[in-house]
Amino acid sequence: ADVVGYYQRADLVGITSRLGVLEAARAGEVIGETAQLDDLVEAEVVSIEVDAPVAGTVVVNASGAASDMFAGGKVFCSITTGSTLAASTQAWESAGSDGSIGQLAGSRAFPVGAGTHTFNWICQSATSDNGQPAVVSSPTMTYVFVPG
Repeated sequence: ADVVGYYQRADLVGITSRLGVLEAARAGEVIGETAQLDDLVEAEVVSIEVDAPVAGTVVVNASGAASDMFAGGKVFCSITTGSTLAASTQAWESAGSDGSIGQLAGSRAFPVGAGTHTFNWICQSATSDNGQPAVVSSPTMTYVFVPG
């Protein structure tokens, strides 16, 4: 502003540009169904679709309650754009045969171009085939899209 309370054209153009970026920001949430996991089979537990109006970054969060009746049973999950576990994986191990329950959660940031993008939370059980599937309950994914 050149005088208190008055803006020059360049100031208004800059404000308009910043406002456009803020208006392009997006957020969302999907709550999935309880998933039973077959041993050593990667499965999509929940997915979320993001419509990016411009290029930017999508930060995706996923969480759920993992349970397994088998002591030492494991559940692995990761957020990915594919259908298999990604390199960055969350892991949980059952403490005992009493139906042990634990929380799995993770976050990842993905650079994206304008358009529609799908993100998946893929999980896998590793229970040494005890006959009872591991379970991921209340799976939830959220995202925040940040333009730029």
